Amino acid sequence: MTSNTAKKYDVVVVGGGPAGMMAAISAAEGGGQVLLVEKNEVVGKKLALTGGSRCNLTTSLSTDEIIENTPGNGRFLYSALNRWDNNDIIAFFKGLGVKLKEEDRGRIFPVSNDAQTIVSALRNRMAELQVEVIYNSRVSELLTDQISEKYIAGTDETNGIVSSANVASEPQSNDVIVGTDPQSTKTTAQTIISGVKLQSGETIKARNVIIATGGKSFPATGSTGDGYELAKTLGHTIKPLSPGEVPLTSEDPFTKKDRLQGLSLQDISVSVLNAKGKKLITHRNDLLFTHFGLSGPAILSSSTFALKELEKQNQSAVEAKQNSSLRVQRSNPHADFTRPCHSECNDVVTVELSLDILPDRSTDEIVCEIEKCVLCSGDKSLRNGLRDFLPERLLLYFLINLDINPDRKLKTLTPTEAKSLAALCKNFIVNISGSLPLDKAFVTCGGVSLKEINPKTMESKLVSGLYFCGEILDVNGYTGGFNLTAAFTTGHLAGMASAATAI
Repeated sequence: MTSNTAKKYDVVVVGGGPAGMMAAISAAEGGGQVLLVEKNEVVGKKLALTGGSRCNLTTSLSTDEIIENTPGNGRFLYSALNRWDNNDIIAFFKGLGVKLKEEDRGRIFPVSNDAQTIVSALRNRMAELQVEVIYNSRVSELLTDQISEKYIAGTDETNGIVSSANVASEPQSNDVIVGTDPQSTKTTAQTIISGVKLQSGETIKARNVIIATGGKSFPATGSTGDGYELAKTLGHTIKPLSPGEVPLTSEDPFTKKDRLQGLSLQDISVSVLNAKGKKLITHRNDLLFTHFGLSGPAILSSSTFALKELEKQNQSAVEAKQNSSLRVQRSNPHADFTRPCHSECNDVVTVELSLDILPDRSTDEIVCEIEKCVLCSGDKSLRNGLRDFLPERLLLYFLINLDINPDRKLKTLTPTEAKSLAALCKNFIVNISGSLPLDKAFVTCGGVSLKEINPKTMESKLVSGLYFCGEILDVNGYTGGFNLTAAFTTGHLAGMASAATAI
């Protein structure tokens, strides 16, 4: 590309992920002349990896269930979903010739089981609509104008728009009152978008700009947080970023010596407990033991709650130590508090997860099942006699932790031991110390403050003609197609609204 300075687009979309491509398509379908700027050599790089590269593109659940499964400000999506919901997403892709299928929990996948099918469908639709795409280009600056409006104070009469000057600083809203008479002229300044500047130095004029740069997870795909910096330059607030849908870390013994590493459990319940042992949230899904802790869908869905509780307990521990230090200082004013007390300050705060390995059975039912095994296979060892009861490695881990020799005869198992084993199946406690970093998370929690976004259009309340969609917003959901649903529906709404104001 040589120069775009002479050409003005109706809409420039920054970012070629799912939200950005959908925004470009929606804007073009609305009659807009659209340019998409992508920093990678291809569009949809991260989308091609989602759902284990199968692309769980949406869900068949109701709108209320989608909101419920979007714990990070899901209610913000009501307006977008009322205009274009998951059923519209399904119809959209079917209209492009993509065959879809529904799997457990309402998850929608392409029949091909290949995320590239979805990427290709979006890319081809953009081509059909003549959306221009610039690859290997990064937007370094958002360009704005200041528009002044003069009107008679105390009336609704507008005398006209005055100047338009290129700026790239935070928007200013200066009200200038001329004279003291109630009927005097009043001038207000409004910041409007005027285009973008590329890292190469080129400027591209645009009536509207949509920021769809994603979050900061999987930075190798281009999600490096560029959009947050662009938004901040125009005065937008960025809510603190943290990993969401992320594997959790633990220092518990099962992470050592390959005891449970690589073991997968299907359809178990995972509960996050607060400091008093009360269940904060429970998710039922699959789980994977790893060399660093826990992963799998049940853990990913629980991770945000676990990390918030961990942060809360860490803060409580810090405050408790500070209060303790103050009490000691009052009793010993000559004590040296500048030197850390390693015995206290290095304490590791953890959050407990309760794993229910057999959620469909009560403790008493499990005890009865064990007793039946004793009657039928009493002469076998515990490790062999209960092999069909639990996965072998988990069974051995439980028995060893209960100080029960797995090579004992099954018929020697006492009623007390049977109850202890059943109780452990229903409440296996894992201590969580943290998570993998943000760049290893599936989604980014935090982002552009929703207080500064119009939920009916996705337009900025600070800068006219500036729109946001997708993961850059402070919205995040569970795995199961909810994050892509949010990306597609906010992208569609941003594209539609921006085209409507541009043409």
